[in-house]
Amino acid sequence: MTKGSCTYRGTSPVLMDFGEVVGCTVMREKFDYLILKGAMEAGPRVTDGQGVREAETHPDRV
Repeated sequence: MTKGSCTYRGTSPVLMDFGEVVGCTVMREKFDYLILKGAMEAGPRVTDGQGVREAETHPDRV
């Protein structure tokens, strides 16, 4: 992506052209799936559709 626009609280967009690639976008649904797939491959049990009631936090993990 070499071009973009920014707005602040509904103001007119400011258009920008950086002339070189400065970022990229990804569909959130696909990105979340890749994160989940990587987590499942690392070993934890994944239960879809369940809420979290409690989590233990440690310096290197949750």
